[in-house]
Amino acid sequence: MGVFMFSGVITSMVTDRLHTWLLVGTMRGILTLYDLRFQIPLRSWLHPSKSRISAMILNNDPKAEGKQVIISAGRKEISVWDIVKLQCVQVFAVKSGDEKTTGIMPEAYKALEVPNDTEILINTFTSNEANLAENPIRAIVSLSDCRFMITGGSDRKLRFWDTSRVENSGVILGLDPSEARPRYSTNTYDDIKFYFEFTHTNRNNPSASSSATRTGFSNISQNGGNSIVAQQQQLMRNHTDAIMDVVLTEVPYPMVISADRDGTIKVIS
Repeated sequence: MGVFMFSGVITSMVTDRLHTWLLVGTMRGILTLYDLRFQIPLRSWLHPSKSRISAMILNNDPKAEGKQVIISAGRKEISVWDIVKLQCVQVFAVKSGDEKTTGIMPEAYKALEVPNDTEILINTFTSNEANLAENPIRAIVSLSDCRFMITGGSDRKLRFWDTSRVENSGVILGLDPSEARPRYSTNTYDDIKFYFEFTHTNRNNPSASSSATRTGFSNISQNGGNSIVAQQQQLMRNHTDAIMDVVLTEVPYPMVISADRDGTIKVIS
């Protein structure tokens, strides 16, 4: 089997439990479904974000019936796709601000036709492709027949998404002492169910807030020794670089194991 010449470098793959089909994603957002029994391509389409496919896993929700794939592509979001109907059925997104400022455009989640070779080459040498930011969500993991998943990425946060009760979702690793806990809500638009995480933003001094988040030492002089100890402990607990992979274990006991770009591995039990 081969990938079409101008589809781009393969960045992610996923197969069903019986290994009858394989879905391949590329750096240009092109997805190709293969029949492994006959080793032939069945169909190709372009992800609506037109950006790199960062990660893919099979949707383990019992209702999915093995026909849905969770795809990380776009900006701070992952989407669940029915690969038979080529329809987006769910979206999980991280938003800044509150519910009132969230604009939903269901048409932005429609599968697109794969551009021809000429169009791909033109986009390669224009800002259209160069300006596409890589999805910060780099890792997705879920257990079989479970209605939850855990994601991690370049914002150094591990998120637990409860797909049956979104209000039970949360950041299990990565919140700084100065950060408020995010809020979660869900809405359905045009047969697509959206799960949102709303984070608070510091509008007064965003640069200072960003620096504080990265270093963990923003208020040392004001808060004294206790603050130093607390922030150092928090810094040691959290990842200091992008989370690249996440693994869940069931035996000998449940654990979440995450690894980041600087080689640090965190274990949560």
